[in-house]
Amino acid sequence: MNAQPPLRKVLLLVEASSAFTRRLIRGVASYSQSHGHWLMTLRERRTSKSLPLLCDLSLFDGVIARMESEEVHQKIAESGVPFVNVSGTNFNKRIPWVTVNNDSVVRLVVQEFRNSGHQDFAFFGPVRHAWSCHRETAFRQLISKMEMTFCGTFLADLHGPKEPTEVRRIGEWLKTLPSRVAIMAANDFCGSRLLQTCHTAGFSVPDQVAVIGVNNDELLCELSYPTLTSVSPNTEKIGHEAADILNQLMSGRSVSPKTIVVEPLGIESRRSTENPASVDPFVGLAFRFIQQHACDGINVEDLLKIVPMSRTSLETSFRQLVGRSPHHEITRIRQERAKRLLADGILPIAEVARRCGYSTVDYFSAAFKRLEGVSPSAYRRINT
Repeated sequence: MNAQPPLRKVLLLVEASSAFTRRLIRGVASYSQSHGHWLMTLRERRTSKSLPLLCDLSLFDGVIARMESEEVHQKIAESGVPFVNVSGTNFNKRIPWVTVNNDSVVRLVVQEFRNSGHQDFAFFGPVRHAWSCHRETAFRQLISKMEMTFCGTFLADLHGPKEPTEVRRIGEWLKTLPSRVAIMAANDFCGSRLLQTCHTAGFSVPDQVAVIGVNNDELLCELSYPTLTSVSPNTEKIGHEAADILNQLMSGRSVSPKTIVVEPLGIESRRSTENPASVDPFVGLAFRFIQQHACDGINVEDLLKIVPMSRTSLETSFRQLVGRSPHHEITRIRQERAKRLLADGILPIAEVARRCGYSTVDYFSAAFKRLEGVSPSAYRRINT
């Protein structure tokens, strides 16, 4: 009879109140189910709080933690228990750290804003968070490199007792920005609060202020007014990679490199960025129609039914304002959705094709491979 592998006891110090962290936990669970016999304990704490009952750590074979507290990280490291950090901050360079590639996140945001014809940019984030500072710095530097205008940063304290005062200050800050500005929010919570302030202060979104968040928390994004465009990180892969590293550590193996960055999946476009250029309402109408119906199997002929323009005029104006033809914009949105659905690893490829507006799996597979260089099934293997 074959001996059973040892039952590993793993502690997850992860607050599970957000879509980001729940997807991360799902990635850890998926690894455990397919690779090892883990008995997992989820201990939720506010990510900035200190860790009580440190003696509990001796009962576990490994720890995966998302805690924004240097003190907590130091105490876990001192315990000697194998430990992987999945927080937004790298507190200890000797501890393996798995995180989203923030530089890639920023590039996606800038590209999405440029697709809408923006030239003036700003950043909105929380105070006292290193991951937000990283995103702000990368965003500001990329804007400068591309010779566009960076108009400033607002760092808000949205959890403190002075929150009403902060909201007023945000409104005053918005008044100092150009009449048409694109703002990157550090995460979806910040993006949602910024949209609320825009509404209160009388700023039209997206005509005057366009906003993109990060994490694609679908509930938060859909509850926002207007709905919030957001970067979708490959959070389940972060959890999966962290679990793989922890498994190696618990088996006594060394791990290199100490830092692993996971590429984001793409952008989920919603109404907070939908208007490409207020100077051309017909192109704006076509753009919004594409955003809403690209995955319903539409084509350029469908656009010509709703805008009073010839095909040549629409193609020319759309290219000038968006940087792509209407056909390429439809294809781009379908492709981005296909990549997200494939990376989720849940739906059969035939269903992915259907949900992205393709009439047959063969047509979908050929179009996907032409753009990505790999088949849908190969892309799924690489990204799950």
